[in-house]
Amino acid sequence: MSHKKILSSLRIFIYTVLLVVNTYNGKASSTKEKKSGINSYNFEFFNKQLLLTNDEIKIKKRDRVLAEENLTVSKSGHYPKMDLKFGANGGSEQQASSSSSDPSGNARKMGLAGGSGDGSNYTVNSDSISGSLGLTFNIFSRFATQNSISNARNGVNQKILEKDMILDRKKKELIHTLLEIQGLLKVRKILYSAEYMLKRLRNQSLSKTRKLFFGPSRRLKIDKKYKEVLYQKAKVEGAIETGHLALKNLIPKYEENWIKELSTLSLSYNLPPFEKASKKFLKKSKQSKNLSIDIENYKNIYNTTTWERAWVPLAFLSASHTTTQSLKSKEVSNGWSASVVMQFNLFDGFYSSGRRNQAFNMYKISQIRRRDQLSKGLVLLRKDYAQAEISLQDKKFNEAIIREKKSKIKNLKKIRERGVSTKTEESFLILDLAKKEIDKRNAQKSYEIALLNIATNIDELHKVKINESKNN
Repeated sequence: MSHKKILSSLRIFIYTVLLVVNTYNGKASSTKEKKSGINSYNFEFFNKQLLLTNDEIKIKKRDRVLAEENLTVSKSGHYPKMDLKFGANGGSEQQASSSSSDPSGNARKMGLAGGSGDGSNYTVNSDSISGSLGLTFNIFSRFATQNSISNARNGVNQKILEKDMILDRKKKELIHTLLEIQGLLKVRKILYSAEYMLKRLRNQSLSKTRKLFFGPSRRLKIDKKYKEVLYQKAKVEGAIETGHLALKNLIPKYEENWIKELSTLSLSYNLPPFEKASKKFLKKSKQSKNLSIDIENYKNIYNTTTWERAWVPLAFLSASHTTTQSLKSKEVSNGWSASVVMQFNLFDGFYSSGRRNQAFNMYKISQIRRRDQLSKGLVLLRKDYAQAEISLQDKKFNEAIIREKKSKIKNLKKIRERGVSTKTEESFLILDLAKKEIDKRNAQKSYEIALLNIATNIDELHKVKINESKNN
């Protein structure tokens, strides 16, 4: 065999091996991606979608940008204002020439000459172009500029606080809604089982062959239980649909199939003592800081208005340079001027005093509002602590009843015979179990809301741990 044929065969073999290896690597990579769960949905995925797509969060981000632009506008008071003007001028100026008796023409100019005499008139053309550069600079604005900048800076800080507060509130709503839907889906599964068994019993009790066997009282009881399970099912279904709409509001791109692939969630939070939480709420919470900024803003406004007195002037510097060129004579004239202006506001119709009184009252109102809002917030915080304790005990109580009913159902299945009575009792127990699961879910819901409210109000939502477990 020639060397060329050997090389050709070797090349074909190498290409084939590389093709097989690449194909295997592609399949392995695809399998690895599926196993790693790239398309799976977890809480972090929902939270990222919330941050990226929620409309209220977008509005708050825009509000912060507007506040920063307002700060830039306020700072402009520290800089001089410059303007450049160009103009084209047209027209004529009528003047009288000198007479023989007054060679200089002064008499006519002064309005002392009379009659026509033998003098003559001439026209001076004033067509020209001009340009001027002006500068204005505030020397003393009665501290209005400084206070305006301070308020604008506070406005930026407020918008940052408001954005953080809306982020906390939306995250709290997301956690609560996801937990609520998952809990309701679990209850619905039990209700479906109860509905299936009660529907079969109801059909059997109404059939002609077994109608007498059940008896009228048992038939009525079965029918009542069947209607009850339909009622409970309708309530749960409605709550689930409302939950989906709530998620759609939080995440505009939300799809219902996302919740099906979501791991089972639960939350845990080390609740601090009420005394510690109350101190943090009153002094360090976002709500407290936001109300304090309001007080500072109104104080700045009041401080500005206190300088609006008749004996306290505004002072500013004004300067300009003007150049004019005649279009006919081509003559160029230049001029400049500069002035320092002191402006006294002697009487403005009680406008300044009215503003001063308004600012003072708003300053006092902001102090009272902060005290009132924090006092109400402290009451709500205490209610949340009480609700957390009550709901936790209620949940434990319902869990004990559920364990008891599950044990009874398990025993009934073990001793079940073909008798209808045992099946009826089992069906009724499953319905009672579903009702207790609803009660447990309501208690759990109240407990979760209380914990989330407390963590949000004292700025510890980041300490709430979201646990995830695989769906069974």
